[in-house]
Order: sequence, then structure tokens, then C-alpha cells
Amino acid sequence: MPFANLNRNKRMLSIDLKHEKGRSIMMELVKRSDVLVHNFRVGVMDKLGLGYADLKAVNPRLIYATSCGWGDHGPYVARNRGGHDLMQIRS
Repeated sequence: MPFANLNRNKRMLSIDLKHEKGRSIMMELVKRSDVLVHNFRVGVMDKLGLGYADLKAVNPRLIYATSCGWGDHGPYVARNRGGHDLMQIRS
């Protein structure tokens, strides 16, 4: 049930970003996107060639957002720990 609640009214596509074909598809999507949101650990998107600078070169108006449980630096980031929590907005 949480999956349905969190992903209601969203379009989905599964892409393997570790393969060149997947990264190529991602770049095509970025060209026509307004916002990219990811929740990988710090540095993962850079290692995949999909960091902020890489994608901004493809689409200068792209808004690039990250969601990480521990922020950009600190002891848990240094230990390469992942973390994420559900966020709910109530109106």
C-alpha cells in the first residue's frame, strides 16, 4: 500500500543506469525534463556520469534535487551509509 500512495499519478520507467543504453535513455529524458529528483547516496550519480554538471550541460534549465538521509557530508556519509525516510506533506 505505501508504494501506491507514494507513487499515485506518477509515470514510471525502469532504466539500468549502469549500462550505456540506460544512461543514453536518461540523457534523452533529461533534455525534455524540468526536474530530476534522486535519492542515491552522495557521489553515485557522479560515478554514473549523471551528476549535476553532466545533466546541466544537457539541459541548462534543469532543476536537480537530491534527497539523502544524512546530507552531503558528515560521519554517516563518510561511512558510505545510505538513509532515507518517508516524508508526508499534510494540508
